[in-house]
Amino acid sequence: GQPLAVFAGGGSGPPPTLDPADVAVNVVVQAMDLQGNSITNVKVGEQFMVQALLVLTAPSGVEAFSGYADLAFTSRLVQPIQDANNVGLVGSSVGPDLIDEAGRIVYGDSEILFTKTFKATRKGTATFSADAAELLGHEIYVTGLDDALPWSQVTFGSTTLIIKN
Repeated sequence: GQPLAVFAGGGSGPPPTLDPADVAVNVVVQAMDLQGNSITNVKVGEQFMVQALLVLTAPSGVEAFSGYADLAFTSRLVQPIQDANNVGLVGSSVGPDLIDEAGRIVYGDSEILFTKTFKATRKGTATFSADAAELLGHEIYVTGLDDALPWSQVTFGSTTLIIKN
């Protein structure tokens, strides 16, 4: 017999009856140099990127569709800057200590929710913490569920970056 539907990527698609309890998402926050390598420290004056990834644990065929998050950061130590490497920030706002409502549709693309470039301005340990976005439609969606994934199924991560002189 012929398949009734073909899903993007040629996969089999999600199970016909997907329970939200079978899906878990981890919003992973990581610091990287401008070449995309993971880092744990920078020097005052250096630029670096902070990236949020949508990591999905789910039955075969289930894929992330879209996701959004807020990112709080230590504004006395770092400053957000405009850069061509920034991703997933359309419609978001960047304040003095918060990136609000950052994210995008990730289906068929990558697990990157957003990337933001910063400059280290003072010595210390900067913290970057993800949290739930607040706007309607800015939840996390996966294939196979008609509604947003319940927040109880989402873990929001954080990372620290040591800034040296």
